[in-house]
Amino acid sequence: MKKSGLTIWVLLRLPVLAAGMYLFRFQIATFIDDAFGSGTAIDFVVFSASTFWTRFLVYLACVIALASGTWFVKKWAASDFWSYILLLVGAFSAIYFSFAFLLLTASPLLKTTLVTLILAANTLPMKWLTKWALKSKLMNIFFLTGVGWCEAFFPQAYVFWLMDKFQMRNSFKKLSWLSGVMIAPLIWIFLLTPYDNQRIITFGEKLHASPAVEKFAQGDFNWIEFNAEHKLLYAVGRGTNFLLAFDTEHLDQLPRRSKTDIGKTQSFAFNPDLQELYIYKADARELLYLDALTLESFRSVPIPELSPGDVWVNWQRGTDSITIASEADLETGIPFMMIDRSNGDIIATLPLPLIPTNVAFHPEQDILYFNSFRDIYLISWDLNSHEVLQNVETSPRTDRLIFSASTSEVLVASPLEGVILRYDAQSLEFKGRIKTNLGDRTLTIDPQRNLLLVGNFFNNRMQVIDLNTYKPVASFYIGAWIRTIALDVEQGIAYVSTVRNLFKVKYVSDGN
Repeated sequence: MKKSGLTIWVLLRLPVLAAGMYLFRFQIATFIDDAFGSGTAIDFVVFSASTFWTRFLVYLACVIALASGTWFVKKWAASDFWSYILLLVGAFSAIYFSFAFLLLTASPLLKTTLVTLILAANTLPMKWLTKWALKSKLMNIFFLTGVGWCEAFFPQAYVFWLMDKFQMRNSFKKLSWLSGVMIAPLIWIFLLTPYDNQRIITFGEKLHASPAVEKFAQGDFNWIEFNAEHKLLYAVGRGTNFLLAFDTEHLDQLPRRSKTDIGKTQSFAFNPDLQELYIYKADARELLYLDALTLESFRSVPIPELSPGDVWVNWQRGTDSITIASEADLETGIPFMMIDRSNGDIIATLPLPLIPTNVAFHPEQDILYFNSFRDIYLISWDLNSHEVLQNVETSPRTDRLIFSASTSEVLVASPLEGVILRYDAQSLEFKGRIKTNLGDRTLTIDPQRNLLLVGNFFNNRMQVIDLNTYKPVASFYIGAWIRTIALDVEQGIAYVSTVRNLFKVKYVSDGN
């Protein structure tokens, strides 16, 4: 291959690969869902993305440590052989210590061995490389065609081969070991340290700590609701089998919990008019009514035909109805039901293939809006006639949605595009995009100040956007996997649930 062609190939092969992966990100996401299951795939993507910058800082520290150690042994060792051996022994000890005692990962010995082997294959003395990398036709073919594989696992030999092809001086070739020092920590920190490693997540939270953000409870929480009249914050999630009620004026005290075991439900609905809570208990397949103050269950309604999957419960004031929407992981049964609150009768259902994974209501009209992260529709549905009013195509993989009263629009999060999509509330005509960040999906509106609060599950931040200008006015680092945001509008306080904690955030500065 001519030098000009080789230059173009070397410079463009990885950017083209990266661009292709980005362009086909929706298709790739679908493939991963089908291959590994949506739950596992989502967990991997979210945790990997949300801990990226923390891992990157740890990665840089490891690179500096290995580079310093390599330089030292090369300078003081009696021969290339002994500098090589001393480097690997020292690296093995440090890597094992990190896996076993700092990161607390499983199988530390096996992982340490793998990283050390990668390091060993990429810190070879120059004389060995000359014999191995330059004299083999097979290696030439591998370096030319192994896009991604050469760079990922044999960067030293690949870089050395390139230097030889471009006839670079030996002084540059002597630095080829730096590529190995850079790739081994990549495997160490990004691949072999589990994507949900708790030490990494904790380090990220401490690194970005803000005086405006206060952690007040630990646990895997999902849905939260704020009771403004009684200053109570309700929470459920996979970290508890009970509904918890926190006194927001005394967050240092332990929360009260429901008298009834509700299972690890992901959602509930709060009725502030009657001070009631509605929770779907999956194992018993029933809808529970709880007193919002005593947390005692006083009624249950059997819901035997609901599709299996995470369930989202809502209460709508205009029709005094409770809606239950299942993500229908198995796509069997009925994914959506509308229930008369007063008598517990099922009023209406929506059959498959419609799967309303996210739901919002018009505050003044009896209209329900829903979308699905599995499909590309946005639908408005009449809560009285039980008929579809509008059905429009939207972006793939949309997430949470919310009604914006100031503009009479439905706002829909599109995490993979990094935008909030705007639709007219009556016609569902597309009105434009609010540019946000890749991974933005949790939406809450402060109607008093006309602010949109957006939670991101990639960068772990909650952003505050002025809906008058669509410009961000504040940003707060919260933690990994932001789930739900509930507001105490009067105090300008946001309560945020994540996969590990509950947070209190003062999102409005004093005087505003």
